[in-house]
Amino acid sequence: MTPEECLAAVQQDGDAVQHLTNAQRTPEVCLAAVQRRGSSLQYLADAQRTPEVCLAAVQQDGYVVGWLIDSQRTPEVCLAAIQKCGRVLMYLTDTQRTPEVCLTAVQQNGCAVAYLGDAQRTPEACLAAVRQNGIAVGHLSDAQRTPEVCLAAFRQHGDAAQYLTESQINNALEWTPTRHHHFSERVRVCVETLFACPDLPDELAAMIARHIPTRTFC
Repeated sequence: MTPEECLAAVQQDGDAVQHLTNAQRTPEVCLAAVQRRGSSLQYLADAQRTPEVCLAAVQQDGYVVGWLIDSQRTPEVCLAAIQKCGRVLMYLTDTQRTPEVCLTAVQQNGCAVAYLGDAQRTPEACLAAVRQNGIAVGHLSDAQRTPEVCLAAFRQHGDAAQYLTESQINNALEWTPTRHHHFSERVRVCVETLFACPDLPDELAAMIARHIPTRTFC
């Protein structure tokens, strides 16, 4: 095959690179292969996994970072992988989990917070996680479920309330500006969403009603 034919082959199907000889796997061909299909990186030798190739591979498929050795997991590569899929945080070492990587992971997929250690679950990371997916509150400890986090969680997803205790829900509702006799737009939408939920448990509805006697917003 000519160099042009090799390039055309991997541009059509990245996995075609496995059928090429090392001599045919030029830097251009290897890069084109992983740009087409990130997982085709598995067929490349370490010498062919240049920083550019590794970066392109995880940009196409974040899970590919799990196949890289530590020296290939540069900060840029780790961040790119997380931006593609937050759950690949599970493959990164503590050293590779920088504050930026951790925050980006939960912003991309809130449930990625499950892979963070307690020290990595900063208030900012916890809040970002539940804002992306309210169900992520189920992965947080009681200490991490601040009123703001709890309110953000069931504002994003009504079912998040099932993971909260009555005390946590009470504290979240008391944290809102109800004592000033008005609601912010954020809280108004949150409460209306909850009451509109067909699966809202009666006890939760009653609890909210105790804090909000009338659903009149001004």
